[in-house]
Amino acid sequence: MSPGREAVTITRLTGMLRSEILSGAYQPGDRLPSRAELAAQTGLSQESAMLALRALRDEGLVTLEQGRGTYVRALHAWLVTVRVPGAGKAASAADVRRAERERPAVTGLSERGDGQQREWAMTVRAPDAGVAAATGLAAARSAARGAWNEASARIAVVPAQSDVTPLT
Repeated sequence: MSPGREAVTITRLTGMLRSEILSGAYQPGDRLPSRAELAAQTGLSQESAMLALRALRDEGLVTLEQGRGTYVRALHAWLVTVRVPGAGKAASAADVRRAERERPAVTGLSERGDGQQREWAMTVRAPDAGVAAATGLAAARSAARGAWNEASARIAVVPAQSDVTPLT
């Protein structure tokens, strides 16, 4: 398989596993298939399957335990607000929908503001506040098509009133 084709397939495998975790197909504590099992299922190399598992670890969705496997972390609902001074014009509804599609952990993304400040609010399913903040910032940046200075962004993250239930 060519390196470019393998990269696309790694991205697809990561996305498929992410979607299964976020939808509740895998529950907290469940063991994901091993890299050998994923390689056999997808035709990828074991190294490529491991890259997909590491990407999920880097997103905070799983823990990798050497010699034991990859396990799903508990996800909680976080309310995330991103405020950016001078962020310019509003994002289109299509941009907001695209930002949500790109990040399955984000729901209810909304935007408001004026020429002086833009504010994005959303619910994020994540294992902790740090992952929720990074995901929320990425969703806001995507919706705004990166038209603002990230250094000026102010992010607020608070636990939602109840933990996440799987999507049906």
